[in-house]
Parts: sequence; C-alpha cells; structure tokens
Amino acid sequence: MLERLPGPGVIAAVPSQLMRLIGRDSELAALAELVGRRRLITLVGQGGIGKTRLAAELAHKESGRYPGGVWWVELASAEQPSDVLAAWGHALNMPLRFKSDADQPVLDFLSRLDDSLVVVDNCEQVLDRVAALIERVLILCPCVSVLATSRSPLEIGGEVTWRVAPLSLPPADVDAQGIALEQYSATALFLERARQGEADRTFAAADGAAVQKICAMLDGNPFAIQLAAARSSALTIDELLRALSDSLDVLQLHSTRGPHRARSVTASIRWSVDLLDPRARTLLGRLSVFPSSFTAEAAAAVSDSSDTDSNDPRLPLTRLVDFGLIDFEPSSGRYRLLFTVRKFAAERLYEHHETARVRARHGRYWLERAIALTRWGNTFSPDKIIGAGADDLAGVAMGDGR
Repeated sequence: MLERLPGPGVIAAVPSQLMRLIGRDSELAALAELVGRRRLITLVGQGGIGKTRLAAELAHKESGRYPGGVWWVELASAEQPSDVLAAWGHALNMPLRFKSDADQPVLDFLSRLDDSLVVVDNCEQVLDRVAALIERVLILCPCVSVLATSRSPLEIGGEVTWRVAPLSLPPADVDAQGIALEQYSATALFLERARQGEADRTFAAADGAAVQKICAMLDGNPFAIQLAAARSSALTIDELLRALSDSLDVLQLHSTRGPHRARSVTASIRWSVDLLDPRARTLLGRLSVFPSSFTAEAAAAVSDSSDTDSNDPRLPLTRLVDFGLIDFEPSSGRYRLLFTVRKFAAERLYEHHETARVRARHGRYWLERAIALTRWGNTFSPDKIIGAGADDLAGVAMGDGR
C-alpha cells in the first residue's frame, strides 16, 4: 500500500499546449459547469475534432476544484485490454510489477483520495475494458469523477455524452470578401496556423473565398484545417483548394513522431473505420455514392441483404453516427457523410470493385422515386422531392464519384 496520498491540487501528467485554443470558450464554460454536477462525462466525436485538447484545457482550468488531484490516463498506445491497467497504474504513479488484470490496487488508491478528476484519453480501441474499469471506479470510489475522450460512447450507466462540435464556419451564402474571417473559429484557426513561422504574412481579399471553401470542405475539423494551413506555405490558397478537391493526400504531416493515426487525415479516418464491425464498414463505403444528405430508406436501397445479416441499415448507421463519421439531423431525419470521410469511403468502395454495382442501385432507387411521383399525378421537378434528396438525382445524372 502507498504510505501517503498526493497533496492538494496535484495535476499529474496533464499535457500542456504550445498553441492557444481557438473557438472553444462556450464549450469550456458549459463543461466546467457540467463536471461539477456529473461524475462521468465522455467527450465524443470524429478523429481530429479536438477531444483531447478540450479535455486538457478543462483539466487545467478546473484543477483547483479537486483537492485529491487531476490525473491523466493516456491510452493512445494501448493495444490490448491488459494495457489499460498498466496505463492507469502509470498515471497514478504506481506502476504494477506484475502482469495481471486485477483492478484492486488502482481501486484502493483512488478510494482514498479526496475529490479528484481522472481524465482517460483515447478510449476507443480498448473500449470494453476501460468502460468496465471506469464503472468500477465510479461505484467503489465515490470521490472520483471521470472525464473520458473516445470516438464512440462508453455506454455505461450515468454517462453524459458530449459530442464535440466542429469549429464555426462563415455562412455559405455570405461573400467571404465582405466579412472578417477571424470572426469564425474554423477560418480563424486556418489563418493563424498559416501565419505560423511567418507572422507578417498577409492574404489577398480574393483568398477569403478559397479559405472559406477549404474550411467548409473540411467540415470545421481542427486537425484537418491545421494540416491544410501548413501546406499553404508551399501552395497558393487556390492551389490548395484544388488539391483538396482531388485528394486527401495533401493533409498529412511529414513528421513520424506520435501514433500513425495522428499523422494524416486519411490515417485518422482509417483508424475509426477499422474499429467498426464489418456491417458498418461495408455500409460506409456504399454510402459514399450519395453526394449530399440521405434518409435511412435511401441507405437501405444502396445496401444489400445478400452479404449482410439484414437489409435494415439503422443499427450500422447508428454506429457510424457514434463514431462521428456521418452527421444526423434529427429534425429532418437525414444523414450526411463528412467530405473527408466520403472521399475515403469512395476509395474503399472502388478498391473493393463495388462502385458500379452500388451506383446502379443508387440510380435505380431515385429513378423509381421519380416514376412514383409522376404516377401520383405530379409533374416531375426536383423542387417537388427536395425533402427526399433532389441533390441525389443530380448526382445520378452527373455520375458523381468514381
């Protein structure tokens, strides 16, 4: 047993940041209020959305409220369930000298603390094991609260799931030359990172529209935006926009430090996709044929009951939403693939030689919808079926994608 407990205000291994945090003030304020009321909060969202950065900022900001300390458990390198306990022991400065899945030493230590916060980062690849340990901590250590980050929820009792939102974007219908891009966190991040190492760099007024399009194309994802901004030192803004339209290859680091999934947008997406079950993985590729939003019914039309357990796509769709790979708008009941995810998924579909077959199903579905409308006595017009996906009809006509 340890002879003494940590002193008040201990902040154990919470990562410090070199760059200022942009566009998260309101989320930090809301989370600061929430951690005072709930014992388990999980920050979820797609890779690169800023879960770790937000958790670290919150841990530093709120450290004074935890006399038992703030403890950072890093699971980025955990590959096996057995790695989870070792990571907790390391974070609590009590490395285990035996290979065991016994949680008791960790539980004994935490149960003796005053009010404390344990931040558990990157849970997704060992989700079941870490969820089981967190559940025991919450039950047996009443003074401990947990802030977790994961690409999908832990799905245990008492969990509050906080989906980290993209950075704010200028309205698509606003002339970028007539607004201050610094007012929106996505474009402000791009401009700041593009000026890194060149503080006096200026942008022409005409660049504003391209910057706006780049940030919108990247769906306000901070990691992707920073990678794009870094490439602007060797490409004009217009060249960068064209490169992104063609391929995601430009969105990668040259450095080999850190986990592979943190070196490029493609690797980050692949990491999430590889954690999916086969049905969700297959469905994601097939959904890439939609150039815009779609319904669950339309998703079922491009799916195929012959090679899955069921033609009902709702369960795998839910998993894709959980992992932040697709957006869901409850008010309209429609789904949308993020641009970068759609690019990645379309490549996977092509590699599996499925593009033509799935696109044929997609075209057949919308042709049948259009025919049905004319049978109801309607004159065919995209405006009449805009709620059902008129943009998809345009996609069929143009042969959008590969």
